[in-house]
Amino acid sequence: MNLQFLGTAASEGWPAPFCSCKYCEEARRLGGKNLRSRSQSIVDGRLLIDFPADTYWHSIRFGVHLEKVEHLLITHSHEDHLYPIGFINKVPPYAHGVSGDDMPPLHIYGNETVVGRIESAMRFNYGPGGDAVWQPYLKLHTIHPFGQFFAEGYSITPLPCNHMSTEQALIFLIEGGGKRLLYAHDTGPLLTETLSFLKGKKLDAATLDCTMGAGGLSTCHMDFQQDLDLRRWMLENGCADEKTVFVANHFSHNGTAVYDKMVEIAKGTGFLISYDGMSITF
Repeated sequence: MNLQFLGTAASEGWPAPFCSCKYCEEARRLGGKNLRSRSQSIVDGRLLIDFPADTYWHSIRFGVHLEKVEHLLITHSHEDHLYPIGFINKVPPYAHGVSGDDMPPLHIYGNETVVGRIESAMRFNYGPGGDAVWQPYLKLHTIHPFGQFFAEGYSITPLPCNHMSTEQALIFLIEGGGKRLLYAHDTGPLLTETLSFLKGKKLDAATLDCTMGAGGLSTCHMDFQQDLDLRRWMLENGCADEKTVFVANHFSHNGTAVYDKMVEIAKGTGFLISYDGMSITF
């Protein structure tokens, strides 16, 4: 299984567009891997995770052929993970060949709020009675915690996480080809019921929220020390071994450590630090 990180920042990106804090200025000065766009990943080049406004740029920069992607997982409705009006670009006349042999419809999986926001955006754009225009091209699926489903040959189990009070944000256990991936963004420390579900399930890779980076107070995100604590728990509870690939991902300037600094902090801990475009195979 391959996982490519297309965007690795929290909602403001890094550097943040209206910010001149020393950490944003440091990222601007250093450039390269210290520059982060909003969070998005793709599994094996065909299972997309999240849909921020930076999706277009990701497709250009990393050569992602979105017209060939048939399945999209959405973690929650925050703007760095869902840009609903962007889906009009899947519908003619913005796209051609959709629903034909060369460009299938896009299946989108998300909670009730995610599905509702996409429907609202489409109806705002196409007006009352316009569902028939877009529905052949966008297939919306409401998913629920622990409700396993199958897409693109993968078994996918949405898991509840501690991120927001207005809706149930989700993380994903993705299984396919004999491999098992935990994709855990955005979330604070994992919920008891999620830990109970994961216990004993050996992971080949786990990518964990590290929004607060080198350290910061948050109940709905994690920092690197919490990532280390979760890795330790996983090793002790049959979820991981020395071969499991661990990645810290989804960074905010509020976490203070740019990519170069995070690499120093993570040295010898068993964690990789994500950057835009990074690809891991496990």
